[in-house]
Amino acid sequence: MKDSLNHLSRLAIVIAIGFLFSFPAVAGFNDGVNAFKKHDYALAYKIFEPLAKDGNAKAQFALGLLYRNGLGLRKNLRKAHELYKSAAVQGYAKAQYNLGILILYLAKKNNNFDVRNAVSWMKLAAQQDIARAQYHLGMFYWDGNHGLEYDRVLAYMWVELAASSFLPKAVAKLKELKKDMSVSELNTANKLAAKWRAVKPKNIKDPFEASKAEGTCGTFGDRLNIEISDITKRTKEFLICLYKKDFYDDCKAPLLQMTAIYNHLRQTMEQEWWECQ
Repeated sequence: MKDSLNHLSRLAIVIAIGFLFSFPAVAGFNDGVNAFKKHDYALAYKIFEPLAKDGNAKAQFALGLLYRNGLGLRKNLRKAHELYKSAAVQGYAKAQYNLGILILYLAKKNNNFDVRNAVSWMKLAAQQDIARAQYHLGMFYWDGNHGLEYDRVLAYMWVELAASSFLPKAVAKLKELKKDMSVSELNTANKLAAKWRAVKPKNIKDPFEASKAEGTCGTFGDRLNIEISDITKRTKEFLICLYKKDFYDDCKAPLLQMTAIYNHLRQTMEQEWWECQ
C-alpha cells in the first residue's frame, strides 16, 4: 500500500500542474498562468499571492501548486495544505481532490493528518465530476482502504462514473473489475450510477451556494449570529458526514451550517477558520 500511496502522490503532482492550465480567465490570473507555463515561477508567485490573499480560490490553488512542488520557492507541504484547504472549503473541486491526495501523503508521516478527512474531500471532488477523484474513491472501496469498508458495488459505481468521462485508467480498470462482479452486483452498481447522475447538483460551481440555489435558505441571514466557536465543530461534522455518506444531499444539514459560517467570516475575517485537523 505504501508504494501505491507514493505513486498516487507523484501522479497528483503531474495532474495538478495540468489542472492549472485549464483555469478560466480571472482578472490578473491568466498572467500568472502564462508565467507558470514559461517556467517563470517567481513572476507567477507575485501574481498569484495577492489574489490568493484576497480569497480567490483558483489563485490559492495555483499558489498551492508552487509550494507543493517547490517551484520557484522552497517546497512547503504544510503551506500547500493550507492553500489547498482555503480553496477547497470554497467549493473548488480541483483543490478538494489535491487536498485529499496531499492529506493521504502527509498522514503517513504525521498523526495530525487523518485519512478520513482525505476521503471526505475526495468524495466531495468526486461528486463534482472530478474523474480522477471518482476513480481513486472507487479503488478505495475496492481495496477497503483508508477506513472505507470493502464494497464492490460502490467501487464499481465510482470507477464507472470516472470511465464515463473517458479517464483511460478508469476505462481499463472497469474491464478488470467487471470480471469479478456478479450480474446482480453489476446491475445494482449501474442503477446507483444512474441515480447519482440524476440527483447530482447541476451547474453549481460552489457547493456552499447549493442550498441557496435550491431555495432552502430563506432565513439564511438569521444564521449569521452563529458563534465562531462552532466553526471547527461544524466543519468536522461536514467532513464526517461526507466520509460516511456517498451522496451529496445526505450532508445538507451540516452544509447549511458551513455555508452560514463561511459567508459570514468571508466578509469579516481573514483568519483560517476552516482548520479542522
